[in-house]
Amino acid sequence: MYGDGGIEKMRCLLGLNGEVSIPRQPRQVAIKTDRRIRNPRLIEAQYEDKRILVRVRDQSLYVPGMLVLIRRDGPGWAEAVKPKRKGVPNVTPEELEQLRRDVG
Repeated sequence: MYGDGGIEKMRCLLGLNGEVSIPRQPRQVAIKTDRRIRNPRLIEAQYEDKRILVRVRDQSLYVPGMLVLIRRDGPGWAEAVKPKRKGVPNVTPEELEQLRRDVG
């Protein structure tokens, strides 16, 4: 990792004099389908009227009908947030209510 002097030198070399903000992608939500896939790192989900494959860390944490937060990962999709418990997305209750209203 770089120290403070190294970071300042890199900013000067790259011409970054002000604050740099990392662009954030909006959260995208899919719904887990009930189809089982033998690969433990993949699930099938419904996103914008399409069935897509989503790379996940552990398939056993997802149940059919569950909201899945996804992100674009190259040509495919990956989970944006890993659930802490089976069947419960890792969001606050207010965010979960808003996501349910948005998805319908």
